Amino acid sequence: MDEYNPMDELGLHEDKQFVSNCHGFIVKNNNTRELCANFIKNGERLYDVLSRYEAVTVYTSKTVKEGATRELMKLLVPLLKANGITDHSAYNLSRETLDLMPGADRAMHYLGNLLPCFINTSSYEHHMMNVTESIGFPMSNVNCSQVSFDSLDIKTSEARELREISSKIARMSVDDLPEKFLEQGWGGTRKGWDMMEYLDRTFLERLPEMDIFMELEESVPIGANEKSYTLLEIRRQSNIDFGSTVYVGGGATDHQALDIVNDGGGLAISFNGTEDSVRGSNVAVISSDSIVIAVLTAEFYNGGIESVHELIDNWNMEYLAKKEGPDKNLLDTFRSRFPKRLPEVFGIDVDNIENVIDKSKTYRKKFYQNFTYK
Repeated sequence: MDEYNPMDELGLHEDKQFVSNCHGFIVKNNNTRELCANFIKNGERLYDVLSRYEAVTVYTSKTVKEGATRELMKLLVPLLKANGITDHSAYNLSRETLDLMPGADRAMHYLGNLLPCFINTSSYEHHMMNVTESIGFPMSNVNCSQVSFDSLDIKTSEARELREISSKIARMSVDDLPEKFLEQGWGGTRKGWDMMEYLDRTFLERLPEMDIFMELEESVPIGANEKSYTLLEIRRQSNIDFGSTVYVGGGATDHQALDIVNDGGGLAISFNGTEDSVRGSNVAVISSDSIVIAVLTAEFYNGGIESVHELIDNWNMEYLAKKEGPDKNLLDTFRSRFPKRLPEVFGIDVDNIENVIDKSKTYRKKFYQNFTYK
């Protein structure tokens, strides 16, 4: 039996929806990397290595033990647990280090009053509880990595081995790993191949043999596949198709969800995105302020994808000053935040995509605190 929807009874139907990631669009700092830095010696380097490892291997299909994974958010759980993290300490550190993107709270408040909004993120729930409280967003509309560190039991011998693994990975250099996998090989160094083989042995063979692995099955870390599944579930529950959906992403785990919305005719926005995010999108934004996403989403809400492309084609101060419509106040606020130069906004096509990728990657490295490949 279908769920009862009082909006249907009143003849009121939402016809568009908004889904976004968290890191990069709502939050500037990389919370997961900060957790690693705080609880693991040289944890920033460990995070960077494993983040690159996940990105490099995302398209590979090597046969592994049942349940084995290369997904970063799951790989980090036993390593953090072995190095002393607790739910309380994770929550407190996340609260202390929270750094919202400029304009994010205003953008999410505006969008929340305009259409149904959801956050689809790989971040741990300890972080997201702080984020949602800060911007006044319902936690019930957040899909994130659900992990309870306190509920995980870990044997002393396994904890010792995992700390040794952490120490070894934290001494590796991310520069020895390739940026992406090539079927013909990376043209990488012998050292790089040795690193990949060690990481594969550790996470695809050794970790599934540990008792803590069974504990991990109870947790729900989010990667690229899970973000796609969540998007499909949102579509099922809302009954709003992808052609009426806005998806904003920028990290390595967003490309599949962006591609789904793009293929469905919706608005797929790469916000300061990675190469894969730009390739999955039909619009790319390079900006220090998230309010631009509210402007593009409002245009999509009122006129659809063609209206967004028309706006992008006329992306200049004079056009925005003369533009009329139901969101004049939003445009005035937007222009006041960018009095001299507008953010860069591109409609993606075959002619400009490589240039946009270079611009977006360069800006992402420069802008984000503790930038990594996520």
